[in-house]
Amino acid sequence: APMDRAAFTRWRAAFDALVSCAASDAPEARCTEVWRERTSEFFGEVASERIDAMIAYYVRARLRAPREERFRYCAH
Repeated sequence: APMDRAAFTRWRAAFDALVSCAASDAPEARCTEVWRERTSEFFGEVASERIDAMIAYYVRARLRAPREERFRYCAH
């Protein structure tokens, strides 16, 4: 089902928290916890291990990638 404005605001806040976590010295596992804690309402029966693996990859391969690589994927 489509998100209403309130749900989108919560999703966006969760994404902002994930990006902030990835920009910090926090362990990758902590960033996946932040994401899961803030987005659990959206995933229902999706296995948390699957979510953790996808977010860990995103943090490692995109958000914490070397600057040159990261800017290929993110707006400057």
